Amino acid sequence: MTDDSHFSEYVAHVFIRFDSLAGVLVTDKEYPPRVAHTLLRKVLCEFEEQVPRTEWSRANSRDIRFSALPVYLFEYQNPSKADGIVKMQKDLEDTKIIMHDTIDAVLRRGTSLDILVAQADELSDHSKLFYMAAKKTNSCCNWS
Repeated sequence: MTDDSHFSEYVAHVFIRFDSLAGVLVTDKEYPPRVAHTLLRKVLCEFEEQVPRTEWSRANSRDIRFSALPVYLFEYQNPSKADGIVKMQKDLEDTKIIMHDTIDAVLRRGTSLDILVAQADELSDHSKLFYMAAKKTNSCCNWS
């Protein structure tokens, strides 16, 4: 069974296995729930492998030595490094932002190109008018 309970800026992720072994992980609201539950599953599986079942119910939490926990907590400090899917989602978001910026720049350039083409057409029209006027002016001044 899994559950997430929200408390102001924190979330308590709870995972209870079929054999009543449970884990709780408290994170901030930005921490992905999928990654939190993956961490809980891994920790509980490794805990089951390292700590005999007979010690679960009769031992105090301070009496049980579980050296893998600090390693997991350090590894999962940054969810994008610990979980490939989160890293991929972050990369996709970054790519999406870059693509939007590129499209905006292309559209701005396209608008600029449209303005330049219009100005070139206008200049061409003025050049033709100037040529025709110069030709007309020069035709009356024929010095042969």
